[in-house]
Amino acid sequence: MSNQDNNRAMVPGEALKPNTFTLPPEGIYEFRVNSVTNGRFGGSPKMCACETREVKIQIETPEGGKMVLSEKFFLHSFQAASILACHASIGLCAPDAEDYIPEWDWSNTMEGKRGRIKLGHRKFEKKDDAKGNPTGLAAEVAAWLSPLEATLASGSTGNQPGF
Repeated sequence: MSNQDNNRAMVPGEALKPNTFTLPPEGIYEFRVNSVTNGRFGGSPKMCACETREVKIQIETPEGGKMVLSEKFFLHSFQAASILACHASIGLCAPDAEDYIPEWDWSNTMEGKRGRIKLGHRKFEKKDDAKGNPTGLAAEVAAWLSPLEATLASGSTGNQPGF
């Protein structure tokens, strides 16, 4: 069963099947920005309060299914490099821009844009896992690739076709 089969309404008389999620392999993937949501971080002992942007991107898995990844950005100086890399990956600025000022409402400039990412895996602690498996794997954006980096990386393994 592909990931695409999991995202549909059930029909009367249909047998219940467990949700079978398949983690896509690490590699280079094309993406499309689905949505951007504005938010606010209330602050913590380690960081002051600031605006946030949650960017949801969609990739196509090797099985032909669609997968949505969510990346949260804090509009804070410590994330300036990540914000620049994300914006450069979809062509909003040069990868080495020094004085780039992004639009405050990212949804106006980002939604529908396409780019490439390097997909990685990260370990996480599972909560209330009945099977006793304390850790799991999740997909994450390991790097936002500029158009030049994406072109150079296109010969590596794990490349996926566009959609």
